[in-house]
Amino acid sequence: METTYTGTLQISVVSALGMTPIPGATVTVSYTGDPDSPLETMTTDESGQTPTITLDAPPRELSLSPDITAQPYSEYNIQVTAEGFEPVLVSGSEILAGEFSLQPIRMNPLNVTEEEEKVVVIPAHTLFGEYPPKIPEEEIKPMNETGEIVLSRVVIPEYVIAVLLELCRNLKTYAVQQQERKWSPIPSEMLLYGKRALILGAGDIGTGVAERLCAFGVKIIGMRKTDRNYPDCYDGMITPDELDQELQKADIVINCLPGTAATKGLLNKHRLCLMKEKALLVNVGRGNVIDMEALVSVLKDGHLGGVALDVTDPEPLPEDHPRTPPHCSTYLQVLWSGNRIRGFRVWSHRIPYSLTYGFLPPASQKQSGSGFPWKNHRHQSPACQDFSLSAPGSRC
Repeated sequence: METTYTGTLQISVVSALGMTPIPGATVTVSYTGDPDSPLETMTTDESGQTPTITLDAPPRELSLSPDITAQPYSEYNIQVTAEGFEPVLVSGSEILAGEFSLQPIRMNPLNVTEEEEKVVVIPAHTLFGEYPPKIPEEEIKPMNETGEIVLSRVVIPEYVIAVLLELCRNLKTYAVQQQERKWSPIPSEMLLYGKRALILGAGDIGTGVAERLCAFGVKIIGMRKTDRNYPDCYDGMITPDELDQELQKADIVINCLPGTAATKGLLNKHRLCLMKEKALLVNVGRGNVIDMEALVSVLKDGHLGGVALDVTDPEPLPEDHPRTPPHCSTYLQVLWSGNRIRGFRVWSHRIPYSLTYGFLPPASQKQSGSGFPWKNHRHQSPACQDFSLSAPGSRC
């Protein structure tokens, strides 16, 4: 008996204006090679979706070997009409055996007196079409002179923005409150707008961060070997010999420096204490730029408003490391977020992580009988571990 191979298809129909679902649209499916013989005619529901239908497809094996020249998928035409919208024809929707396909369709509202059909032609799949060969790439990309890595201008700067917003607006704390079905405003929130940021290392990563912080109205000072001819996204540029003076002015310090003999231990206890009491510190450069023992000591004393570490020294931290300093008015979260990607290589020989510190509310709020139960609270989930302590801190 001959085996029949099939795949499934669902069509989602929305308006191109506002992306709202279009209920009651008529959807007709036919073979691309025989468009005048409908196979299925359906109507979209309130969510703008059709029922899932089963359609014939070539054997799955055709898509598993590069030596097979037969087309490994079947092609179908989808015609959609709806009152008040221009009709749409999608030609060449691809169905593979054993796979579910969702075909999105956007319809333009009628803005002319005569209907004009919109035609969308889907090109050949990369498994079958004539495409130029891929360019061979090294598994590990070479680093440039500043030690920065491929994708740094996008991936790492977005991470910096994410953790800064998290720290400024207490997003993780509110997320825990949401899980507990409780609401207790936190007066320690702050805005990025109007703050002064110091970016250590004004290369690709640092400049990517600066470009994004500009949109938040942050005054941005960079640090590199020369203070001449810097990009427009910086409000000023300093050299390393001016670091101590600038640390005292910055509300946010972001380290993007590579690990070298000159940068090792650059942010020691003296410099950490030069920072403002409520300043935020982010490290996306190298872990050994910050003296980790000094950082733990500073946090134990209640100094700094928040710390986010994408890298540490050593890496990963040993199990007995004081991730939560005793008698500290901060809380520490360890996120297990999957394999960390550096350039195009996934490092799987260690557990990746990021660390985030942030201040708890003042003692008056912690002692109140309403709102979030801060004191002695422990919350654990597969995604993260939260620890909070209630002892007040003091300045360095």
